[in-house]
Amino acid sequence: MRRGNPGLKSVRFYSNTFSASWMHKKVAVDFFVRYSYDHKPVMESTCFENGKFVRTMENHKGFHRINLETSVQILPWKEYIAIRVTPFLNRYISRGNTYTHTHTNFGVRGSLMAAYKNWTFMAEMNTSNHTLWGETITKEEKLHSMMLGYNKDKWSVSAGVLNPFTKRYEQEIENISQLAGSRQVAFSTNLSPVFMVNVSFRLDFGRTYKSQNKVLNNSDTNAGILSGKK
Repeated sequence: MRRGNPGLKSVRFYSNTFSASWMHKKVAVDFFVRYSYDHKPVMESTCFENGKFVRTMENHKGFHRINLETSVQILPWKEYIAIRVTPFLNRYISRGNTYTHTHTNFGVRGSLMAAYKNWTFMAEMNTSNHTLWGETITKEEKLHSMMLGYNKDKWSVSAGVLNPFTKRYEQEIENISQLAGSRQVAFSTNLSPVFMVNVSFRLDFGRTYKSQNKVLNNSDTNAGILSGKK
């Protein structure tokens, strides 16, 4: 059974971010870390009353997040090809009134971008990203994609495909409550690739006016002295 809570109070949120970059010829490194804290966060709570599990929302003790990632980009062939690899680490600490949960998620994102004259090619992939809030862990899907495009001054066209190398799709939501835990998994073993086409163009119409900058020069040559014949 789910129950509302009209006595909820406002939450204080604190966030600290640090980033640094280093570049040398064909290599670039970006470092990013963020720590955030929710004081008295509104999170879920589960209890057992009169033979029923009751789930409601309460102000709990605190919630900590640490997000860390390091991105390394390599230019093996001038500016025509760029390869980027970004490992990341997510750490969550959920301190409830009657529970304390921790979860650590390590993953990686990668991309390859190539450009030659008017042609562009891009490929991306990422592992599953996890989030913890209260007693619920959400595990997002794994993705990879490829895109080929052609660009001109006033128009561009591109075509791509999502998840061309796998037939499996999976997304999971898990509640880790000791009283009433649950696990929901949405998956498919016969996933079909998703094809995409993008067309963009620019239309120029109507009158075009040319504006010139005007310089206003104000000068006062009157000294304020009146001269006359007596």
